[in-house]
Amino acid sequence: MWDLKIPYSLKRGCGRSVPSILRSIEDNTCLKFERIHGLRNKMIKYVCGRHCRFRKQGENRRIIETARFCRTKARLTQLTLNVLGLIYEERRPDRDKYVVIKINNVDPDERYKFPALKREDVDMNDLRYDFGSIMHNQRFFESLSGKMTIISKNRHYRHTYGQTKEMGFNDIKSLNLLYCYESCTHDLDCDNNGYTDPKDCDVCKCPDFYTGDYCEELMPSQQSCGDTDLIATDKTKKLIISGISTCYYQIVAPKNFKVRITIVDSDLPIFDICPPDVGLEIKFLYDKSVAGPRFCGIRSGVSLTSITNVLTMKYVGLERENFVEIDYIQAKKLIE
Repeated sequence: MWDLKIPYSLKRGCGRSVPSILRSIEDNTCLKFERIHGLRNKMIKYVCGRHCRFRKQGENRRIIETARFCRTKARLTQLTLNVLGLIYEERRPDRDKYVVIKINNVDPDERYKFPALKREDVDMNDLRYDFGSIMHNQRFFESLSGKMTIISKNRHYRHTYGQTKEMGFNDIKSLNLLYCYESCTHDLDCDNNGYTDPKDCDVCKCPDFYTGDYCEELMPSQQSCGDTDLIATDKTKKLIISGISTCYYQIVAPKNFKVRITIVDSDLPIFDICPPDVGLEIKFLYDKSVAGPRFCGIRSGVSLTSITNVLTMKYVGLERENFVEIDYIQAKKLIE
């Protein structure tokens, strides 16, 4: 574990985006970073090299070595978070519930990156496996022959993991749970798996889709989105969302029922790894802090059933031609 103020050095040309990555961590946690030009016993050093990894130098110094191919913002973010104590999602002790590792498809020189860690060696902070974490590598990670190496057991997540744009909500939450648990004298009762903001102890930090002092409200939508609070009944209803807009929807079924939705047809922005602010994301789990499956491009015939009687969705269209047509209905009764 690190102190709350962490010295670091950065060799020129070895990570242009490092300062902005560290600022983003500072903006969302109690951690502070101090750039220095000498050496400290306890510090992070960003240097150029032939590998993409971090290594120890002495007891408390960590060297982040960056080859040319891994000086991207996403890879540098991963390495930084790893040094700070976060683990790669696909190496969690419980990963076998969520993904299949095709080790024979992995470059033999890189297979050391894939074993699951032991439960006694890591602290997962009681957070659920999150396909939207920036710490989750994409499905062709370290592939030897262009075949998939990490395959989600739920096929709907195949274009969700491998995020590169920004840290996920639970990435930041993990840092705050590791380092900032003494920042506030009290914990707020936040809804939807939000948590007390260590930078403002009177409000909650809310997961995507949610807002309000206690994360109790769905994010507001544009007027063109129409009615965003929907009720599922035993009759199929249709929802069509189109055009350039950002819309948040909540579909609620009667108590003891679930919500079943089907993407009948769609033409969404085209991305292989669908980012958080594009296309359609569906949160069907009880835990609303983890990313839901994200859909981009042309998709049809996709069905999902919520775990509880509440399902939420976010639509982001970037062009007038973008649309999604959805059917929804109440589904089989929950087991009490």
